[in-house]
Amino acid sequence: MNSADFCLAMLDSVLKALLVLLLAWSVLRCFGGQWAAATRHQVWRLALAATLLLPGLSLLLPAWQVPIGEFDGQIWNSIPLAETESPTRESLPPIESTLPNAEASAPPRSVQFHAIYEPAWTLIGGLWLAGVVGALLRLVLAWFALQRLSRKATLVAGELQAETQRIADRWRLNGQFTVMVSARRSMPMVWGFWRSRVLLPIEAYDWSAPQIRSALAHELAHVVRRDVRSQWLAEVVRAVYWFHPIVWHAVQQLRVEAEFAADDLALSLSQPPAEYAAHLLELAVQSQGIAARYGAVGMFAASQLEGRLLAILDRRRMRKPMRGAAQRMLLGVFLAGTLALSLVRLGNDAQAASVPLSDLGGILYSKNEFSPGGSLSQQTPAIVESMESQPKIPQFPRDALPPTSFDPSFGSTPARPGSEPDSVRLLRSLMNNR
Repeated sequence: MNSADFCLAMLDSVLKALLVLLLAWSVLRCFGGQWAAATRHQVWRLALAATLLLPGLSLLLPAWQVPIGEFDGQIWNSIPLAETESPTRESLPPIESTLPNAEASAPPRSVQFHAIYEPAWTLIGGLWLAGVVGALLRLVLAWFALQRLSRKATLVAGELQAETQRIADRWRLNGQFTVMVSARRSMPMVWGFWRSRVLLPIEAYDWSAPQIRSALAHELAHVVRRDVRSQWLAEVVRAVYWFHPIVWHAVQQLRVEAEFAADDLALSLSQPPAEYAAHLLELAVQSQGIAARYGAVGMFAASQLEGRLLAILDRRRMRKPMRGAAQRMLLGVFLAGTLALSLVRLGNDAQAASVPLSDLGGILYSKNEFSPGGSLSQQTPAIVESMESQPKIPQFPRDALPPTSFDPSFGSTPARPGSEPDSVRLLRSLMNNR
């Protein structure tokens, strides 16, 4: 695969990602108000997973190519390669004139486009790869920072440990997480791909029992819902499509809906919504606006706090996510759509796109029809037509010609009026002798 094919594959993936995310946004725009935050989070998660799977599925599954350009009435990716056989009079397409013009003598513009802009495709591919490496490196550094923070934290004890055990028993989370406290952070957060780690600030020992219950319920709700895995999946998608603004919006919406869904699940512990909202506001003030580590799910965000408080106090809000058949149907729709999109691919005949510059002159074509020709050393159809239309001189065996001596003036004597040239008389005599 050359750089032009690679860039075309990138364009194919970007357009498919745009289509999937716009479809998810449209569905949520129409029906999101009637669904729970957990369902909206599921839609964004499935859409982001589809954008990550589409490039791989497009390479593995058979493709139905869709052309992206048209030149001179012919699809540019249908230009055949030059063959090795020389053109004949019967194989050449009809032409309007025996004189070559600029349109008939130039190679196909699609081939010129791929060949001339090869450095540009290489530059675009290099920039994309540099962005992906930079974004993934940021994720790796965040993972090491969280591991270092985990090593310096201590396990909870006392009332924090007792309340943690009560919530874990309620949600059957025994052995799936670890709760720690640290003086290095002032905001509750959770991280960990396989085994979750919940981090509370050291000030949590001074909180009241309802505050401890609210904070732990929210963070353990992320553990129950496996939001950390979803967020890391979203970060990988954003690393691959780092230049795509719709992907950035989708990742942000995934994080927002995860916080709303965790609040809904925390309220299921029979906490009054007004009390939970008050505790959330108090803890947000104590956190002093410090953001969570990159790669972790924090409890507060200044841009989301007002919306979350209003959602918590809204008694008409749907809080139960889709279950059973409805959830399976949603998953089936996204899976079928992903497979269908992976079968559609932007048209690009790899052979026509990778014709080297040395063979550009060997592609012979006319205005209405393309026809295979020879190599660069062979003639164009117009020249061949002109050459074959000339009168042919009969060929004779070498032994049929009479021996003659070399005469420099032979054939150069001007013809006398009323007489035949010497060459014509010689040919006439030879014909009579036969």
